Amino acid sequence: MTRYRTRSAPVDAIRYRPGPGGNCAEVAAFIDDDVEHDDRACTPEQPLEVFTVAGWASALPGDWITRERDGLGLYGDERFHELFEEAS
Repeated sequence: MTRYRTRSAPVDAIRYRPGPGGNCAEVAAFIDDDVEHDDRACTPEQPLEVFTVAGWASALPGDWITRERDGLGLYGDERFHELFEEAS
């Protein structure tokens, strides 16, 4: 996990990388998911359902999940980099 910020507030963010050698367990811990994850079931073909501030959303490989003041956010890679910069 790396710290990022918008112009107004810092957020924690993690990029979803499913599949062998991916980060499914780390993402599950980040979103406070109590379900045990089997890396063999965590595949790029199966989106990860995340409850965000806007409701349920499907995270695809390469999407960013953020922990913001009001809850979780979900952004595609391009949009994420438009809105956030790495905090120093």
